Amino acid sequence: MIRPTVVALILGACALIGCKEETQEPNGGPEPMTATECALELLTPLIGQDKSALDAFDLPEGTRIIPPGRMVTMDFRPERTNIDLDATGQIIRIWCG
Repeated sequence: MIRPTVVALILGACALIGCKEETQEPNGGPEPMTATECALELLTPLIGQDKSALDAFDLPEGTRIIPPGRMVTMDFRPERTNIDLDATGQIIRIWCG
């Protein structure tokens, strides 16, 4: 028969394993991306203007111009700029993702 002190030691050791603090090494992963990595700040002043206003800009590769009803993928890419248009071609929203 196992002695009560041995059982108590085993249970105590198991409890301490669950309390182990997770540590991360500095620079252990990629830096979080921010909205400024897409063209959000540059293009936000165009909200309310016609889509032809975009012609004056060199849009980043992968920019999506999205008319109403257009289906788009749901994958999140923080560097991608998305430009939503209304039925008249007016820019109604600019977002990253």
